[in-house]
Amino acid sequence: LRWQYFGLIALLGSVLNSVGNTLLLRQEFDFFVAAGYLIGDMAGFVVCLVILMYGFRFARLLTTVNDA
Repeated sequence: LRWQYFGLIALLGSVLNSVGNTLLLRQEFDFFVAAGYLIGDMAGFVVCLVILMYGFRFARLLTTVNDA
């Protein structure tokens, strides 16, 4: 799979999560609260994705250094 698909899946899950949390906690749909959940979820996804990208690059660098 490509990393863009993970982004789309994370966006879809975040939309569903934010709508669900807003309806459960507020008993009504509030766009600004849902947008806050959406932004927070996507920010967490981006941070985790960047950490994983650099972690795997570092691991690959360690294997090439150990092979030399």
